[in-house]
Order: sequence, then C-alpha cells, then structure tokens
Amino acid sequence: MANFDPHMPGVDVVDNGDEIFAQARALAAKADAKGRSPVAITPSHRMFFSLGSVPPNTMSAENVLPIEQMVPQNPPQVITVIALNTVETLVDNGWKKSIPFAGFLLGFAYIGHTVVITEGHESILPAACRGADLLIVDGGMVPFLQKNWLHVAGTNLRTKQILILNRDGSAQRLASTGSANPGQNAPPSQRRSHRARQFREHRPYTPRHRIGRLAPSCRATARCRHAD
Repeated sequence: MANFDPHMPGVDVVDNGDEIFAQARALAAKADAKGRSPVAITPSHRMFFSLGSVPPNTMSAENVLPIEQMVPQNPPQVITVIALNTVETLVDNGWKKSIPFAGFLLGFAYIGHTVVITEGHESILPAACRGADLLIVDGGMVPFLQKNWLHVAGTNLRTKQILILNRDGSAQRLASTGSANPGQNAPPSQRRSHRARQFREHRPYTPRHRIGRLAPSCRATARCRHAD
C-alpha cells in the first residue's frame, strides 16, 4: 500500500544526475495540444512520470490568478519541486494526495513554466538545483532533508529563490545567500536577526487549489519513461 505521508523514500544513487534532470526538463518543456505537464523523477530507477496537463486557453482568469500571484508567468522559469514522488504515489493520480499543492504545479506548467519534481535526497539535490530558477519545497518534506540542504540549494540555484509551501496553508519565501545554514555559528541574537532578513511571510495559499472544471480533462494516469 502506498505511503502518502511525507518521508524520505529509498533511492537509487546515480552518478549522472545532471543528465537525468536535463532529460526531465526537456520533457517538461514540451507543449502540445494537450498542454505542458509537470514531470516527476522517481527515487527508484529514476524513471520519468508526466503527471498530467491542462489544455491551453482553457483555464479561467479566476483560476489562473492565484497561480500567477505565487509564480508570475513572465519570465518563464525552470522550477524544481521537492515533494514525495514514489512510483506508488504517482500512479492513478495518487500524486494529488501526496503533494498538497498539486493543483499549483499543474497551473505553473499551464502558464509556461518547466516543472520537475524530485524527492530531494542528498545524492541528487545538487543536480536538482543546478539550472533551476526556483526551488519549491513541500514543508512536510523539510524534516527529512539533509541538514545543510539550504546551503546546497543556494549554492546551485541560478537565482537562489526558494519557496516553502507548508501544509497549514502558509508559505515562506527565502532568498538564499548560498552560505552555510543561516547564522549557525553566530550568537543567538545575531542568528535571530539573520533569519529575519532571510525569511519573510508570503500570503496564505490554498493547499488543495483546484483548477476548476478542467481537472477531469487532465491526463488521468501518469505516463512513465526510463531515463536514458
């Protein structure tokens, strides 16, 4: 039975992470009459799953608005998402259970962003961040990431922008400096002020954002491909 609760799954460690992410991003950047799809790279076997898409020009402005408020349409961005993405949770639309903000990921792809999902294991995190403009993290997965994940992400992201979407509907934006964990060697008073400069509250969001009546038109089942 699939475990939809946040956890770090077992992974297959690979030495070609950059190549795998390049292939996944190329797949996620393709748009056809059915639209553009977020792509998940599974922890085991490093397979690609195209998760579904919304046909162009079919979403209402009302549904697009909260998506663009979170990530503006322009410029188009390469987005890496850290969320639970095991094979068991991806099939039969199960990823909508394991990722609370699944609707937003469909929306980001709909408005032209390239969206790739990974579990964020330490063996793949540098490759996941290299070449990405934005890192979106499921807040439920943060306790299972390596201790210096912020440093790794900030060192490798192109723009060092990180968005943490918490499961209570709150969100945090982080402009990482790429330095070690914020203030870890500083006195307590300085650590507090450093965090205050790093984090700022973002407007609340609706975790289970729906794309309205268009949801049934998305591809119902993930499509799988092996990484070359």
